[in-house]
Amino acid sequence: MALLAWPSEVAQMLQTTLATNLTPYGFAANDVYYGDRDPVKFPAVTIEVVDMPIDVRFTSRTVRKFAAYLMVYYGNYADAEATRLAADIQAENVCKVLNVDPQWKDSGGNQRLIKGWVTRLQPGYAKRNNAILYAARITWEAESQAPL
Repeated sequence: MALLAWPSEVAQMLQTTLATNLTPYGFAANDVYYGDRDPVKFPAVTIEVVDMPIDVRFTSRTVRKFAAYLMVYYGNYADAEATRLAADIQAENVCKVLNVDPQWKDSGGNQRLIKGWVTRLQPGYAKRNNAILYAARITWEAESQAPL
């Protein structure tokens, strides 16, 4: 398998990996969404690949950099310290899964990225369907190479 070249490939890789590896943390496989949307149930993760600059100095193998925002939705806001803590821990669990393998090898051990890692975790709140939700935005960045 070659290194990934396009945002849709990266987003699908993130979705598949998270859907598989977040189940020990209380997520169902269908709780990881391609594209930001209103979650049906909680916890849920949405994935948006937001940027892809291409370095064209070397046209035979260009460097491609990816950035993705992942929103982790924990549930409806409640004035409780324990709920905020649980929401933060759930977001940290998503970060752990994202950082397990910086090269994102496939099941055959083939490298899919040069490197990829979480660069920012921002706990906070989101408004969806007139409800306030516990949420966290995770910024994940990666680098790959592909022919132009």
